[in-house]
Amino acid sequence: MRLYSSENGQPGDDTTFFVAGLLLKRDGCIEKVALADIAGNGTFELVVMVCNAGTAQYLFAAAFGFDQKRLWLYVSAADLPKEADPIAALKKARMKRIIRLANAEEPENVSEDPTVQAY
Repeated sequence: MRLYSSENGQPGDDTTFFVAGLLLKRDGCIEKVALADIAGNGTFELVVMVCNAGTAQYLFAAAFGFDQKRLWLYVSAADLPKEADPIAALKKARMKRIIRLANAEEPENVSEDPTVQAY
């Protein structure tokens, strides 16, 4: 994932400048990229949906936050069934993360819901 800006470009010039980048391992091909308000605060996150390379064709979805200088992994959901709604799964993962942080719980590798993993 790379973030570019045209902020310092000249008028009429479509040159962009590298701002930030992030590498994540993926197992499959990118199926869709969208903007969605995962946090519910009116700010969009960049959502990337990946279809697993295996025969089960599970989905992986990741939401990335960004601003003028940074790019970061906001939340992700793994092992989603092919017919799942990735945006809803990311919102659910975000809520689980908020509850876990509010309760000062240590991160766990496996959640009660096997289709959702939050960082």
